[in-house]
Amino acid sequence: MKLIIQIPRALALLGLVFSTLTVSAAEKPEFAQAPPLPPLWQKVSARDRLNLVRAAELDAVRLLAERISGVQIDSMTTVSDLSTSDDKVSAAMSTLIRGVKNDGPPTFHEDGRVEVVKKLLVDQVIKTIKESYTRKDGGTLESTSQSDTDQKEITLDALGSAAIKGSEGHKHIMAKRAAEIDAYRRLAERVGGVKINSKTTILGLATQSDEIRAEVRDTVKSAETIKIRYISDGSAEVTLRLRVGPLVRVIARKIKGDQITTISDEIKQLILEETGTGAAPDDSEIQVDVQIDQILEETLTGKISR
Repeated sequence: MKLIIQIPRALALLGLVFSTLTVSAAEKPEFAQAPPLPPLWQKVSARDRLNLVRAAELDAVRLLAERISGVQIDSMTTVSDLSTSDDKVSAAMSTLIRGVKNDGPPTFHEDGRVEVVKKLLVDQVIKTIKESYTRKDGGTLESTSQSDTDQKEITLDALGSAAIKGSEGHKHIMAKRAAEIDAYRRLAERVGGVKINSKTTILGLATQSDEIRAEVRDTVKSAETIKIRYISDGSAEVTLRLRVGPLVRVIARKIKGDQITTISDEIKQLILEETGTGAAPDDSEIQVDVQIDQILEETLTGKISR
Protein backbone atom coordinates (compact mmCIF):
# COMPACT_ATOMS: atom_id res chain seq x y z
CA MET A 1 0.00 0.00 0.00
CA LYS A 2 2.84 2.37 0.79
CA LEU A 3 4.26 1.94 -2.72
CA ILE A 4 0.88 2.63 -4.32
CA ILE A 5 0.49 5.82 -2.31
CA GLN A 6 4.03 7.10 -3.01
CA ILE A 7 3.91 6.73 -6.79
CA PRO A 8 1.03 9.20 -7.36
CA ARG A 9 2.74 11.65 -5.02
CA ALA A 10 6.00 11.31 -6.96
CA LEU A 11 4.18 11.81 -10.24
CA ALA A 12 2.40 14.83 -8.85
CA LEU A 13 5.71 16.36 -7.75
CA LEU A 14 7.27 15.58 -11.12
CA GLY A 15 4.36 17.24 -12.86
CA LEU A 16 4.84 20.30 -10.70
CA VAL A 17 8.51 20.45 -11.66
CA PHE A 18 7.74 20.16 -15.37
CA SER A 19 5.04 22.75 -14.99
CA THR A 20 7.49 25.16 -13.38
CA LEU A 21 10.15 24.50 -16.04
CA THR A 22 7.62 25.02 -18.83
CA VAL A 23 6.60 28.40 -17.44
CA SER A 24 10.20 29.64 -16.96
CA ALA A 25 11.37 28.35 -20.36
CA ALA A 26 8.46 29.63 -22.44
CA GLU A 27 10.48 32.25 -24.34
CA LYS A 28 8.94 33.27 -27.62
CA PRO A 29 11.34 33.36 -30.60
CA GLU A 30 12.07 36.70 -32.21
CA PHE A 31 12.76 37.48 -35.85
CA ALA A 32 15.27 40.16 -36.80
CA GLN A 33 16.48 41.71 -40.02
CA ALA A 34 20.00 40.69 -41.06
CA PRO A 35 22.49 43.57 -41.27
CA PRO A 36 23.10 45.01 -44.75
CA LEU A 37 25.93 43.29 -46.62
CA PRO A 38 28.01 44.20 -49.68
CA PRO A 39 26.71 42.64 -52.94
CA LEU A 40 29.38 39.90 -53.03
CA TRP A 41 28.52 38.78 -49.49
CA GLN A 42 24.80 38.64 -50.30
CA LYS A 43 25.57 35.69 -52.61
CA VAL A 44 27.17 33.73 -49.75
CA SER A 45 24.99 31.43 -47.65
CA ALA A 46 24.55 32.22 -43.95
CA ARG A 47 26.41 29.04 -43.03
CA ASP A 48 29.44 29.85 -45.21
CA ARG A 49 29.44 33.43 -43.97
CA LEU A 50 29.51 32.29 -40.34
CA ASN A 51 32.32 29.84 -41.11
CA LEU A 52 34.39 32.67 -42.58
CA VAL A 53 33.72 34.84 -39.54
CA ARG A 54 34.95 31.96 -37.39
CA ALA A 55 38.09 31.70 -39.54
CA ALA A 56 38.72 35.42 -39.01
CA GLU A 57 38.26 34.95 -35.26
CA LEU A 58 40.80 32.12 -35.21
CA ASP A 59 43.22 34.31 -37.16
CA ALA A 60 42.78 37.06 -34.55
CA VAL A 61 43.42 34.53 -31.76
CA ARG A 62 46.64 33.43 -33.50
CA LEU A 63 47.87 36.99 -33.85
CA LEU A 64 46.91 37.85 -30.28
CA ALA A 65 48.82 34.81 -28.98
CA GLU A 66 51.92 35.97 -30.86
CA ARG A 67 51.67 39.47 -29.42
CA ILE A 68 51.25 38.13 -25.90
CA SER A 69 54.29 35.84 -26.13
CA GLY A 70 56.74 38.72 -25.70
CA VAL A 71 54.97 40.42 -22.78
CA GLN A 72 57.30 40.81 -19.81
CA ILE A 73 55.98 39.32 -16.56
CA ASP A 74 58.90 40.32 -14.35
CA SER A 75 62.48 41.52 -14.75
CA MET A 76 63.67 38.20 -16.18
CA THR A 77 60.61 36.45 -17.53
CA THR A 78 58.29 36.71 -20.53
CA VAL A 79 54.97 34.99 -21.16
CA SER A 80 56.68 32.67 -23.64
CA ASP A 81 59.24 31.58 -21.00
CA LEU A 82 56.55 30.42 -18.61
CA SER A 83 54.18 29.00 -21.22
CA THR A 84 56.86 26.70 -22.63
CA SER A 85 58.07 25.52 -19.23
CA ASP A 86 54.83 25.23 -17.25
CA ASP A 87 51.77 23.30 -18.46
CA LYS A 88 49.42 25.10 -16.04
CA VAL A 89 50.50 28.49 -17.37
CA SER A 90 50.19 27.29 -20.96
CA ALA A 91 46.65 26.01 -20.33
CA ALA A 92 45.64 29.19 -18.48
CA MET A 93 46.93 31.40 -21.31
CA SER A 94 45.20 29.28 -23.95
CA THR A 95 41.91 29.57 -22.05
CA LEU A 96 42.36 33.34 -21.60
CA ILE A 97 43.13 34.03 -25.25
CA ARG A 98 40.36 31.84 -26.63
CA GLY A 99 37.91 33.48 -24.26
CA VAL A 100 38.58 37.00 -25.53
CA LYS A 101 35.42 38.44 -27.06
CA ASN A 102 35.26 40.28 -30.36
CA ASP A 103 35.61 44.04 -30.13
CA GLY A 104 32.46 44.88 -32.02
CA PRO A 105 30.71 43.07 -34.89
CA PRO A 106 32.65 41.65 -37.85
CA THR A 107 33.29 43.97 -40.79
CA PHE A 108 32.38 42.68 -44.25
CA HIS A 109 34.21 44.34 -47.15
CA GLU A 110 33.17 44.65 -50.78
CA ASP A 111 36.24 42.74 -51.99
CA GLY A 112 35.17 39.60 -50.06
CA ARG A 113 37.16 40.10 -46.86
CA VAL A 114 35.73 39.83 -43.35
CA GLU A 115 37.66 41.24 -40.40
CA VAL A 116 37.36 40.71 -36.65
CA VAL A 117 39.15 42.62 -33.88
CA LYS A 118 40.03 41.16 -30.49
CA LYS A 119 41.49 43.18 -27.61
CA LEU A 120 43.10 42.21 -24.30
CA LEU A 121 44.67 44.23 -21.48
CA VAL A 122 48.26 43.27 -20.59
CA ASP A 123 47.19 43.50 -16.95
CA GLN A 124 44.80 40.56 -17.52
CA VAL A 125 47.67 38.52 -18.94
CA ILE A 126 49.93 39.22 -15.96
CA LYS A 127 47.18 38.46 -13.42
CA THR A 128 46.30 35.18 -15.14
CA ILE A 129 49.91 34.00 -15.12
CA LYS A 130 50.54 35.00 -11.51
CA GLU A 131 47.42 33.07 -10.46
CA SER A 132 48.45 29.90 -12.32
CA TYR A 133 52.23 29.90 -11.77
CA THR A 134 54.05 28.62 -8.69
CA ARG A 135 57.81 28.74 -8.48
CA LYS A 136 59.63 25.56 -7.46
CA ASP A 137 60.95 27.29 -4.35
CA GLY A 138 57.42 28.39 -3.42
CA GLY A 139 58.18 32.06 -4.08
CA THR A 140 56.37 34.49 -6.35
CA LEU A 141 57.35 36.29 -9.51
CA GLU A 142 59.41 39.43 -9.06
CA SER A 143 57.94 42.87 -9.50
CA THR A 144 58.83 44.67 -12.70
CA SER A 145 60.46 48.07 -12.81
CA GLN A 146 58.23 51.12 -13.14
CA SER A 147 58.75 51.27 -16.91
CA ASP A 148 57.63 47.66 -17.25
CA THR A 149 54.76 48.15 -14.82
CA ASP A 150 53.43 50.86 -17.13
CA GLN A 151 52.82 48.23 -19.80
CA LYS A 152 50.02 46.79 -17.65
CA GLU A 153 47.84 49.63 -18.95
CA ILE A 154 48.59 48.67 -22.56
CA THR A 155 45.83 47.05 -24.60
CA LEU A 156 46.92 44.38 -27.04
CA ASP A 157 44.76 44.09 -30.14
CA ALA A 158 44.73 41.83 -33.15
CA LEU A 159 42.92 42.09 -36.47
CA GLY A 160 41.90 38.69 -37.78
CA SER A 161 40.81 38.27 -41.37
CA ALA A 162 39.37 35.73 -43.79
CA ALA A 163 37.86 35.97 -47.26
CA ILE A 164 35.66 34.29 -49.81
CA LYS A 165 37.90 31.90 -51.74
CA GLY A 166 38.79 33.20 -55.17
CA SER A 167 37.71 36.75 -54.36
CA GLU A 168 39.86 39.85 -54.66
CA GLY A 169 39.83 40.01 -50.87
CA HIS A 170 41.40 36.54 -50.68
CA LYS A 171 44.32 37.79 -52.80
CA HIS A 172 44.60 40.85 -50.57
CA ILE A 173 44.88 38.71 -47.43
CA MET A 174 47.55 36.49 -48.99
CA ALA A 175 49.51 39.58 -50.03
CA LYS A 176 49.18 40.99 -46.51
CA ARG A 177 50.50 37.79 -44.95
CA ALA A 178 53.47 37.76 -47.32
CA ALA A 179 54.12 41.38 -46.32
CA GLU A 180 53.94 40.38 -42.63
CA ILE A 181 56.69 37.79 -43.17
CA ASP A 182 58.87 40.40 -44.88
CA ALA A 183 58.22 42.91 -42.09
CA TYR A 184 59.15 40.38 -39.39
CA ARG A 185 62.40 39.59 -41.23
CA ARG A 186 63.31 43.27 -41.57
CA LEU A 187 62.45 43.92 -37.93
CA ALA A 188 64.55 40.95 -36.77
CA GLU A 189 67.50 42.32 -38.75
CA ARG A 190 67.08 45.72 -37.10
CA VAL A 191 66.78 44.19 -33.63
CA GLY A 192 69.83 42.02 -34.28
CA GLY A 193 71.87 45.10 -35.10
CA VAL A 194 71.09 46.86 -31.80
CA LYS A 195 74.28 47.25 -29.74
CA ILE A 196 74.07 46.22 -26.09
CA ASN A 197 77.48 47.78 -25.52
CA SER A 198 80.38 48.97 -27.66
CA LYS A 199 81.31 45.41 -28.70
CA THR A 200 78.16 43.32 -28.43
CA THR A 201 75.06 43.24 -30.62
CA ILE A 202 71.84 41.34 -29.98
CA LEU A 203 72.53 39.24 -33.10
CA GLY A 204 75.96 38.34 -31.73
CA LEU A 205 74.37 37.05 -28.53
CA ALA A 206 71.52 35.30 -30.36
CA THR A 207 73.87 33.31 -32.56
CA GLN A 208 75.65 32.00 -29.44
CA SER A 209 72.65 31.14 -27.27
CA ASP A 210 69.48 29.18 -28.09
CA GLU A 211 67.76 30.72 -25.06
CA ILE A 212 68.47 34.30 -26.10
CA ARG A 213 67.56 33.54 -29.72
CA ALA A 214 64.19 32.23 -28.53
CA GLU A 215 63.65 35.42 -26.49
CA VAL A 216 64.42 37.60 -29.51
CA ARG A 217 62.23 35.50 -31.82
CA ASP A 218 59.23 35.62 -29.47
CA THR A 219 59.69 39.34 -28.87
CA VAL A 220 59.82 40.13 -32.58
CA LYS A 221 56.65 38.07 -33.14
CA SER A 222 54.95 40.17 -30.45
CA ALA A 223 55.46 43.38 -32.47
CA GLU A 224 52.44 45.63 -32.94
CA THR A 225 50.94 46.02 -36.41
CA ILE A 226 50.41 49.75 -36.84
CA LYS A 227 49.57 49.97 -40.53
CA ILE A 228 48.21 47.74 -43.30
CA ARG A 229 48.02 49.09 -46.86
CA TYR A 230 46.65 47.34 -49.95
CA ILE A 231 48.17 48.59 -53.23
CA SER A 232 46.23 48.74 -56.51
CA ASP A 233 48.76 46.45 -58.24
CA GLY A 234 47.77 43.58 -55.90
CA SER A 235 50.63 43.93 -53.42
CA ALA A 236 50.38 44.92 -49.76
CA GLU A 237 52.43 46.71 -47.11
CA VAL A 238 52.51 45.95 -43.38
CA THR A 239 54.27 48.13 -40.81
CA LEU A 240 55.34 46.69 -37.43
CA ARG A 241 56.44 48.53 -34.29
CA LEU A 242 58.48 47.11 -31.41
CA ARG A 243 59.77 48.44 -28.09
CA VAL A 244 63.34 47.14 -27.67
CA GLY A 245 63.86 48.10 -24.01
CA PRO A 246 62.05 45.15 -22.36
CA LEU A 247 63.91 42.64 -24.55
CA VAL A 248 67.31 44.16 -23.74
CA ARG A 249 66.58 44.07 -20.02
CA VAL A 250 65.62 40.37 -20.19
CA ILE A 251 68.77 39.56 -22.17
CA ALA A 252 70.96 41.53 -19.76
CA ARG A 253 69.67 39.58 -16.76
CA LYS A 254 70.09 36.22 -18.48
CA ILE A 255 73.69 36.71 -19.48
CA LYS A 256 76.26 35.52 -16.97
CA GLY A 257 79.49 37.43 -16.35
CA ASP A 258 80.11 41.11 -17.03
CA GLN A 259 79.33 41.35 -20.75
CA ILE A 260 76.66 43.93 -19.97
CA THR A 261 77.19 46.45 -17.18
CA THR A 262 74.79 49.27 -18.02
CA ILE A 263 72.03 49.86 -20.55
CA SER A 264 71.79 53.35 -22.01
CA ASP A 265 68.56 55.32 -21.77
CA GLU A 266 68.60 55.52 -25.57
CA ILE A 267 68.31 51.72 -25.90
CA LYS A 268 65.75 51.49 -23.09
CA GLN A 269 63.48 53.89 -24.96
CA LEU A 270 64.27 52.63 -28.47
CA ILE A 271 61.26 51.91 -30.67
CA LEU A 272 61.79 50.28 -34.04
CA GLU A 273 59.43 50.37 -37.00
CA GLU A 274 59.75 48.34 -40.20
CA THR A 275 57.54 48.02 -43.27
CA GLY A 276 57.36 44.80 -45.25
CA THR A 277 55.94 44.33 -48.74
CA GLY A 278 54.44 41.26 -50.36
CA ALA A 279 52.19 39.87 -53.08
CA ALA A 280 49.83 36.92 -53.13
CA PRO A 281 51.80 33.68 -53.64
CA ASP A 282 50.82 31.03 -56.17
CA ASP A 283 50.08 28.64 -53.30
CA SER A 284 47.20 30.32 -51.48
CA GLU A 285 47.44 27.82 -48.62
CA ILE A 286 50.80 29.24 -47.46
CA GLN A 287 51.63 28.25 -43.86
CA VAL A 288 52.41 31.66 -42.42
CA ASP A 289 53.29 30.57 -38.88
CA VAL A 290 55.92 28.10 -40.07
CA GLN A 291 57.44 30.62 -42.46
CA ILE A 292 57.66 33.36 -39.84
CA ASP A 293 59.49 31.06 -37.44
CA GLN A 294 61.77 29.87 -40.23
CA ILE A 295 62.60 33.41 -41.40
CA LEU A 296 63.32 34.60 -37.85
CA GLU A 297 65.49 31.57 -37.10
CA GLU A 298 67.55 32.11 -40.24
CA THR A 299 67.87 35.83 -39.58
CA LEU A 300 68.94 35.38 -35.96
CA THR A 301 71.54 32.73 -36.79
CA GLY A 302 73.09 34.89 -39.48
CA LYS A 303 71.72 32.70 -42.30
CA ILE A 304 69.49 35.35 -43.81
CA SER A 305 67.13 34.03 -46.49
CA ARG A 306 65.73 36.44 -49.04
